Amino acid sequence: LVDGTGTLTGILDWTDAEVGDPGQEFLVVARTFGQVMFDRLVDVYHEYGGPAWPGLRGHVREALAFWPLERATKAAGLGMPHLFDEARTRYSIPTTIPES
Repeated sequence: LVDGTGTLTGILDWTDAEVGDPGQEFLVVARTFGQVMFDRLVDVYHEYGGPAWPGLRGHVREALAFWPLERATKAAGLGMPHLFDEARTRYSIPTTIPES
């Protein structure tokens, strides 16, 4: 991206472009920087015209709760046992189903 003077102001990287859940972008901020920064981002995003739907905050909170399971599942499916073990250990994901 360039501004009116021809100065480079940004770069668009389409490497991982996909049609998906827009809440996932906010999930990264919530997971990395915490609730306060996430809330501020959503406020500013909405203030500048971003399509923040009414349930966005709840949607991201729910996705955040399931993120460890998603990470472990993806790691196992990609044959990356070290990432699976990290997720299992870090987030206390059981390796067996408890007997009832």
